Amino acid sequence: MPVQPRSVSTRRVGICIPPRPGPLDPGRDSPGTWGCLKPQLQRALMSELAAVEGVEFVPLDFRKAWVADGAVWLRDVCLSELDAFFWYCEIDRSPGAYALTVLQTLSAAIPVFPHPARWSVAMDKLSAHVALARAGLAVPEFLLVDLKNLPRRRRPWPDGGPRCSSLGAAPGARG
Repeated sequence: MPVQPRSVSTRRVGICIPPRPGPLDPGRDSPGTWGCLKPQLQRALMSELAAVEGVEFVPLDFRKAWVADGAVWLRDVCLSELDAFFWYCEIDRSPGAYALTVLQTLSAAIPVFPHPARWSVAMDKLSAHVALARAGLAVPEFLLVDLKNLPRRRRPWPDGGPRCSSLGAAPGARG
């Protein structure tokens, strides 16, 4: 459907809030199409959004969109020309995943909520801990290692080695 002309005071906000299918619902075998809300909650939310004055909420599933010359398109709607976009659904969480890339591209043109870069940090435990620690918030001690980088035999550690309060010294640590 083409984007309709709007009054100056009406904001157009794209939304992707599909319902989560039940165990026997069609689409249950396709997690990439899932929403996060149970159908009754999703319907109630959509009803509340429809009543908001001055805002037109346009249902658009960005996971089916494409990017052409930096603009995000779905059917004949340019999502990049909306005033904002809100999404709450399942997407592939791997770095560089298609839907995440579409959201990142869209966020360069309009406000996207949640912001894909912040969402990526929140979904990755290490990134979240690093961001929180750098912001001065207390986080548990953490360590990222590849098993091939762990000591295979006892090696001296400058301070006795990394420790886990509930597990004792790390394997191969002195002490």
